[in-house]
Amino acid sequence: MKRIVFILLVFSFVTFTKAQTSGEYDLSEYALPDMELQTLDFKFGLGGNGDGRVYNPDFETDNNNSYDQSHGLSLQSDYSLYRNNRKQQLRLEAGFSLDGGFNKQFENEKLIYKGRYFRPELDLRLNSRFYLNNKFFYGADPKIQTSFSTQKHKSRNDNDIWKEQSGFKTYADILLPLKIGVGRTESVTDARQAIFILEALKDNGHLDRTATREEITAFAELISETRNLRFFDNRIQQMKELEVLDSYLKEKGFVEGNNISYFTTLMDYWNYGRPVPMYAGNRISLVVAPGYRISKSVSDKSGEPIDNKRQSIYKSLQAGIEFWHSKPYGLHWHHSLNFSAFAGWLKYDSRDENNPNVFERKASSPNLQFRHRNNLNYYMNTRSTFTLGYDISYTHFIDDSQPDNDVLSNAGDAVSGNIRLDAYYYISPKLRLSFYSRLDYLYFDNQLEDSDTWAYGRHNVYSFYHITDQRYGSIEIQKRIHFNYNLSLRYSLF
Repeated sequence: MKRIVFILLVFSFVTFTKAQTSGEYDLSEYALPDMELQTLDFKFGLGGNGDGRVYNPDFETDNNNSYDQSHGLSLQSDYSLYRNNRKQQLRLEAGFSLDGGFNKQFENEKLIYKGRYFRPELDLRLNSRFYLNNKFFYGADPKIQTSFSTQKHKSRNDNDIWKEQSGFKTYADILLPLKIGVGRTESVTDARQAIFILEALKDNGHLDRTATREEITAFAELISETRNLRFFDNRIQQMKELEVLDSYLKEKGFVEGNNISYFTTLMDYWNYGRPVPMYAGNRISLVVAPGYRISKSVSDKSGEPIDNKRQSIYKSLQAGIEFWHSKPYGLHWHHSLNFSAFAGWLKYDSRDENNPNVFERKASSPNLQFRHRNNLNYYMNTRSTFTLGYDISYTHFIDDSQPDNDVLSNAGDAVSGNIRLDAYYYISPKLRLSFYSRLDYLYFDNQLEDSDTWAYGRHNVYSFYHITDQRYGSIEIQKRIHFNYNLSLRYSLF
């Protein structure tokens, strides 16, 4: 474990201190012109995950280990609105998805659960920053998410008898992070593409002279403005865009020829020279984030006289500080990192409305959270991009149990980490093949001797001021390993 932490820290230091190597033009100096951009994408994906747990030997349990696996298909549409000017940075995203698949659960290598599910989900989020001057800003990042899922499954009891069960679950999640801070990050994607195009023309013998720094900036601004042109017919859009680029390059005296090699080079680096957004800058902010979530589930157990009808309500308040750093290194490397520290409180109330005497639970959990995230992007060529990253998180839970009021809590420390790999390849300017995989590790050191006082509340060390279904499991779970993957095709309508 110490070796892994040491390697990750060295990786952070090397990527943070690496010299900038993009010739005389520093991508970090580019600032986007005033612009507004809209996109609409459709994605079809194949995904799955595996989850393994090792139980704490200090607690009596019949389970030494358990394992879950899930596989499914998804269909998703995403709309995005991006607005950038000197006084405002805004990104509005709305998504709708349909997921379906099957899952299984094993305990001590024995199948105990198998089922299938279907889940539509609606997601709406806004990231906004309003600048008082070139540095200071205030903003809000509200998020609303709701989902309705149905499932049917069979589970095996201690007598090896399978019982069928069906049900549904729905939830609504509202988060309202409020921020004030200093700093700004800018997208430098268009500046990189401008250099890509000029260098490709030079390598193929089509560039008559070298561009100055001011001309590179002007060309990048033209690219940013041209990207705002929108056509549902991709052929017409491409013709109009290439006409704008060709006119500019000839008007400024960069090229004179009209041969096929020049046009194919220009077209290739225009279509594929802008793979993913690249950002530059630093930003630090203070955050206060209230959150509210309501979740309801109904399950029909075969042979049982009364259905389970459970409602859970989460209320949270988190406050802290976060720092973002992003910097390009030449045209092919990009590094970003984040440090965050938060303190907060999570209130949890869950009960079975049809069986209030059987199940009712309240929890209160103060906590401290610290997190470091690091990403390194490698743009291998104009069609392919690879991202390697990791997270390290530490959460300290403070005991707030109240036996007189039947309020549970948890106390202890949780350490988690993950390694991520993200890659994709452009099949065409509108069609992209993507692959994503992630390996998570969680260790939870519970410090409560009485398991009945442990909170059933849910926490997530991977994302701050976020209420989620990701639970640490039960008190018996000491270690947890989780793996998931996704392979998808994304088509951009405009």
